[in-house]
This record gives sequence, structure tokens and C-alpha cells, in this order.
Amino acid sequence: MPRPPPPITPDSYEAFVQHTSKNLHAWFEYIQQAISYSDTLELQNTYLQNQIDKEKGIQDYQHQMISELQDKHAKAVANERHALTLAVPTVNTPISSQSPPMQPIDPASVPCNPTITTTSAAPTHTSGYPSERFPDPEQFNGERADLRRFTTQMVAKMTSNADRFPKPYNRVAYTINRLSGKAFKQVMPYIDSTYSQFPDYTDVLELLDKAFGDPNEADTARRDLLRFKQNNRDFNTFIAEFQRLAVESKYPKDALPTMLEDKLSLEMQALLKVMPPASTEYHAFIQHLQELDRRNQKFAASALRTWVPNIATNPPAPLRQLDRGQPTGEPMDLSQRRTIPPLTDTERQRLRHLGACFRCRKPGHMATQCPDFPPTLKPVGQPLRPRAAIDSHSHHSDSDSENGRSLNNAGSRDYN
Repeated sequence: MPRPPPPITPDSYEAFVQHTSKNLHAWFEYIQQAISYSDTLELQNTYLQNQIDKEKGIQDYQHQMISELQDKHAKAVANERHALTLAVPTVNTPISSQSPPMQPIDPASVPCNPTITTTSAAPTHTSGYPSERFPDPEQFNGERADLRRFTTQMVAKMTSNADRFPKPYNRVAYTINRLSGKAFKQVMPYIDSTYSQFPDYTDVLELLDKAFGDPNEADTARRDLLRFKQNNRDFNTFIAEFQRLAVESKYPKDALPTMLEDKLSLEMQALLKVMPPASTEYHAFIQHLQELDRRNQKFAASALRTWVPNIATNPPAPLRQLDRGQPTGEPMDLSQRRTIPPLTDTERQRLRHLGACFRCRKPGHMATQCPDFPPTLKPVGQPLRPRAAIDSHSHHSDSDSENGRSLNNAGSRDYN
């Protein structure tokens, strides 16, 4: 886009004011074109600066590769000379009696060649052992919820095994090797068979965060925290998840104790009313809740040990069969009946947990089928009639009233 020309090039301020007062529209279009031209130049400058940065990164990477290749070449030459020196045999040559005596050698007359040495130093190596190999992180395939796990494990891997990845391109290559699916496709435009545009592995993690990270991570965690409840969760599991959401949501710490109390189960809220905390500070409040949960678990375990019978050492008595041979019209012998001791709430909960009878406290049957305490039957004066017989008598109300009986009294039965 060429630079837009002004309507005129005034020679003085008075000429500019006079021309603009008569050609406001032309000067307005000129200003708009000048602003658009300026924005275009700014975008081009930004693009060129990015290209310069990329080229600079490529040049730095190539210089680094050249330096490493030179170091490898120098080490290879040194090792070759050392091997040749060791391969030359050393033989003791006897001195002949006819040979002239050896003259002292002037050190100044010996030519100095710095590339040749009479002794070769042993190759250097590190005195310590390499670090223990840290487990490889699982591959990241582009799932947003899995990005934080992958980033944390990659930083831990590079920190623990820094000696195994001494060069930046080693770290970049390893990080790219732990990608798959959409994540690997995201970094493919930045690499090829000869070089990579990532200066270090942290740049790869930064690109993944821009592509797959949650831009509203704190807001998402805050919404999850507002919906979170303990319900039937174990307290340790609940408090761990609550603390994670509280950290990610960046919720004010002063408001966390009130929110935590509102999300507790009804049982924990009842215990909290009986034993209120000494301090409402967040961490002190969590410790108080953990102590309440520990006492509650201890009490439940001790109550279970107290009430649960040891069936292995004390087997229950055999079930007594009911005598069904008693005549229908004879009343029951109430003198042989036994009273049922009252049940407490704790014992009732224990029996329900064991599936035991509420009457005899023995497992294996329910209260309606208890052989020791059968259902109560009221004595009656005459045999019970079937419902069909009662229905047939409903049509003869006159005869029933003459006999002074009522159908309700005649057909009453007790199922308790």
C-alpha cells in the first residue's frame, strides 16, 4: 500500500488553515488513509520482527550444533592419537660399544610442534554416578483436563534427570516424543528433520498451554467449588478435593471456613455444633474437622466391636420351630410369653447392619418371623371365619341385628 499524499503541501500555516476550512472532506479522507497506512506499517514491522527472531533462533541453534560437532571432532582426534600411541611397541635397544657417546641435546635446537605430545592424558569422565532414571510421563494427546498433569510431570522429569538431558535440543526432542494426537500436530509446524524452532522444552510447554490450556481456569475451579458438597464422601477424600479447588479458584482465604462449613455433611455439621472450633482460621478449622472425624470413626469402631457378637466362638442357638398344632379356638397361654427388652438407637443400627432380628437379636431372620417372640395373637371366643363367609353374611343384616352381633365384631382379627 503506497503512502497516501496530502491534498496540498501548504507553504505556511495561514495557507493550511485556509485550505482545510474549504476542503474538510478531503483532509478527513487523507487522515483516515494515513491512519490505515500507519497500521499496515506496524503490522509489517511486527511480522518482520518475528521473522528476524525466528532466523536468529535458527542461527543460534546452528551455531550450537557446529560448536558441538567441533567438540566431538576434537575428542575423536585426541582418542585416535591416544590409540596410536598405545599401539606402538616399546623395545629396549641395547647400546653398541662402537657407538659414539651421546652428546647432550640443546633444548633450543629441538623444534616445537604443539600438535604432537609425548604423553597422552586419559579421557576424563565424571566421578559421580548418573541420576536415577525418573519415570516417563504418560503421553499428552491434547485433552485440556490432562495438561496440568503433563506439565508438572515434565518439569519434575527434567529437574530430576538434568544430567541425562544436558543440551536444550535433547530436552526439546524428549518433550516432543511424549506428545500424541492433537498435541503432536500442534508442534509439527515448528520442527523438521534438521532443526527445531524451540529454544528449550519450556517453550514447547508454553505453546501447549496457549493451545490447550484453560484461559479461565480460576473461574472454572470457582464454579466447581460452589457446586461441591461432601454428601456421602469420606471426609479425607472430601477435604483433599476441597483444598485443591480452593487453591485453583484463588478464593479469598477468609471466606473459606464459612464455605467449608456449609458444604459438610449433616453428620459433621451436628458434631461441629456439639464441639465448636476454638479458632475460625482456615487451617486451624480444617485440623479441628479432621479431629472430629477421627473421634467419630474411633467411636463407631469401638461401638461395633462392643455389640457385634463373635459367631465363631459363640454360635447362635438353633432356631426353635413354632408349634402349629395348637387348636384354633383355644386361647394362647400368656403365662409363657416373654417380654421384649427395649431397643436403643445404637443397638437398632447395629442389628440393621447385621441383618438381625429386632426381637431376639439373632441373625438369620426378621422380627415378623422370630421363633422366640412370635407375633401377638388376641384370644377370641370362636373360630375365625374366612372373608368369603363374612361377605355372605353382609346380605343378612336383619338376622345379625336380631342375634345382637355386629359384622365388625364377628370378623375382627388382630395381625400384630
